[in-house]
Amino acid sequence: MKTEETKRKGGEGKSAAFEKVWELAVAIKAGRLDSRADLAGVSEADKEILESVNQIIDAIVLPLNVAAEYIDGISKGEKLSKITDTYNGDFNKIKDNLNKCVDTLDILVDQVGVVIGAAKDGALKTRADAGKAQGVYGKILKGLNETLDNVINPLNVAAEYVDRISKGDIPPKITDTYNGDFNEIKNNLNNCIDGLGGLVECNAVLTRMAVNDHTKKVEGSYVGIFSSLAEAANDVRERLLNVTKQMNEIAKGDTTELAAFKKIGKRSDEDHLLPAIIGALESINLLVEDASVLSKAAVEGKLATRADATKHQGDYRKIVEGVNQTLDAVIGPLNVAAEYVDRISKGDLPPKITDVYSGDFNEIKNNLNNCIDGLGGLVECNDIMHKMSANDHSKAVEGKYQGIFGTMAVATNEVRDRLRGVTR
Repeated sequence: MKTEETKRKGGEGKSAAFEKVWELAVAIKAGRLDSRADLAGVSEADKEILESVNQIIDAIVLPLNVAAEYIDGISKGEKLSKITDTYNGDFNKIKDNLNKCVDTLDILVDQVGVVIGAAKDGALKTRADAGKAQGVYGKILKGLNETLDNVINPLNVAAEYVDRISKGDIPPKITDTYNGDFNEIKNNLNNCIDGLGGLVECNAVLTRMAVNDHTKKVEGSYVGIFSSLAEAANDVRERLLNVTKQMNEIAKGDTTELAAFKKIGKRSDEDHLLPAIIGALESINLLVEDASVLSKAAVEGKLATRADATKHQGDYRKIVEGVNQTLDAVIGPLNVAAEYVDRISKGDLPPKITDVYSGDFNEIKNNLNNCIDGLGGLVECNDIMHKMSANDHSKAVEGKYQGIFGTMAVATNEVRDRLRGVTR
């Protein structure tokens, strides 16, 4: 193959125009497209030739420079206007192709802009019109759409699940297959559904507890706030079971857990339940203590002993006051009876009881009054006996008496009759 120098030597003896054209050819071949033939020092004929060569190069290089400029702008993503210069032949084809490229890029940018704008507005169903672009550009738009589908479909599923969860509707686990980060989102949603299963179970247990059914507790194993909620629900259940147990023990009069409860005191600053139970047990214990005091006093015969009702509250105070009043109602008549029996035992016949009593107390009163009536026979017999001891037989026992008093009256009158028979 001939070298450039060999080729040049082949042109030795030629005109100066040939030399300049040769130099221009070497420059153009080296890529120095702004090179032109120097017209200085050549003949008019050669000058004409060189001008023609320069014009040919201009006709070739200027469209190429425009093409290079546009290709550079395209490579940099610049917004380009269509080429409006006039070219002929193949140069015009280059211009048309570049303009088509500008149109295609405008379509590409426009369609991507449509998708971006829709995404900003939250219109996630919007897609690029891949049919408006050809070749690789159409594939780019199609790929963009497929990418959006692959991104947005899982997001729509996630959005739907989050919406259902926000409304208290626990959906089934996601079984669709996803890859990479999308699979992680799926797994996270499924884990959330597992956790919400704890919420469902807690709700079932709390619904039972709302109607005082404490037979079930939360048995599932959960994490985070769901675990904490399950633990709290079970703790509430335990508290209610303890309250129920304590109420049953209170109903049976068992206050043995009072010391243990007092040791706990309160489970929180806002705990009003345990102090209420402690208060109830203390009130019952105080009632029991006062009942024991009254019982012991009664056994010891200290009938004046009464419980201090001011130490009690509400209905407990009413109970103590009622017991005191009952004792007063019982012991008052008993004291009267004791006083009358005491006077009778000393031979002091009291007047009849005129106080008003009811029921068994009235029967006691009537019996005492009957006893006084009977003792009236003893008094009358005593009076007759005293008269007879002074030989005064003018009086007989006239009252009607029962039992020993009636027998004694009969005997007294018989003695009087014997004595009167002797004195006749």
